Amino acid sequence: MQKVLGYLISGVKVLDKIAYCILFLNILFLFFAVFRFDLFGTDVSKYTNLNLAKKNIDIIFNLLCLQSVLFVLKNKYPKIVNIEIVLWILMFLLIPYFIYQIPSIQQAYNFGA
Repeated sequence: MQKVLGYLISGVKVLDKIAYCILFLNILFLFFAVFRFDLFGTDVSKYTNLNLAKKNIDIIFNLLCLQSVLFVLKNKYPKIVNIEIVLWILMFLLIPYFIYQIPSIQQAYNFGA
């Protein structure tokens, strides 16, 4: 009975490591795919305000992806917590600025009116 429990525990540990690796690779893929390429695949280069809003949304998404990578890594590397705290402070300072620029597009182009 004790050997069976030992095998079950080791199997659960292996599955946990596999799930951790899949989660980490998924987060890295999201971060690099969105970081290098366009998030929505739209060309808004003609419209300055729309381009600014798209860039702001992309920056917010990239910061959140970076935070998710740090969240996964902080269990294995405890010193990453300091970097994560600094990034959270930056996000709380920057995200309202980025979001503030987005409603000006609705006013400029009268969307939803």
